[in-house]
Amino acid sequence: MDNASHISAPITPAAKQHATALLANPMIRYVLIAESITLLILVFIAVPLKHLAGLPTATKIAGSIHGIVFLYFLWILIRAYSSGLLPWRLCLRLLIGSVIPFGGLFNERWLRTHVSAQDKIQQ
Repeated sequence: MDNASHISAPITPAAKQHATALLANPMIRYVLIAESITLLILVFIAVPLKHLAGLPTATKIAGSIHGIVFLYFLWILIRAYSSGLLPWRLCLRLLIGSVIPFGGLFNERWLRTHVSAQDKIQQ
């Protein structure tokens, strides 16, 4: 039994096509990564600065930037779903990952890993 058959959740050809299309569109990947990074900055830098150093401006600035990037991420996610680029389960996974610190980064890596694993299986 080869290593490719040990993928935790086999991905269907249709889901692979959707994930490949997602990864092929750099804007979606960039916004996913940007959303994750702004959330990390907000949670691990701005909030401690607010509570430990008494700088409420840090959360106002980081929160505003994260809010704008998050809304743009939602807009891209809705557009990708409505155009048929992404199935609803993948959209839900991306949405849940976007509200968990490091979740968006794990989702981007998960997509890359599953697409490359499927490419190896099909070869």
